Amino acid sequence: MKAGSLGIAAGAFYLFGCGGMAERQRFERDMERAVGASSGTNQLTIRISSLTRFRWDKVFVFPPYTAAGDIDAQIGCSWNSGAKRDIESNDSFELFVFVRDGRVVQHARIRRSLCDWDLAGSNGFRSGEDVFFVRRRTGSLETVVSVRQK
Repeated sequence: MKAGSLGIAAGAFYLFGCGGMAERQRFERDMERAVGASSGTNQLTIRISSLTRFRWDKVFVFPPYTAAGDIDAQIGCSWNSGAKRDIESNDSFELFVFVRDGRVVQHARIRRSLCDWDLAGSNGFRSGEDVFFVRRRTGSLETVVSVRQK
């Protein structure tokens, strides 16, 4: 491989490999900050699209023990990821999957020690429909994020 081709390949790896990981880590960190900001308040709203720096059409939130086949069926495409396999047998995180133009563009693991997501049976939210309430459970230090009530 010529030196110029090697540089292009390295740049593509960063954009689609490490760059994707950096975006995922940034989103996870920003979500922690947004939920943490609610600690001194009774209620706070979070808009997922304000925490992302990449383009997406719809975000799906999958709870622990979701089967890999169910994830593919709901997102509308086949997605090969270790995170998808991990959620089947792990209850320490909820899996966020961002889809754009019929393909997965990003995913993130949001620790359940940070908060639990109570989505009232829904799990797919379009950009613009992605506002959620953060609240503390009465008599508990547990934080719950729920679907915005209309």
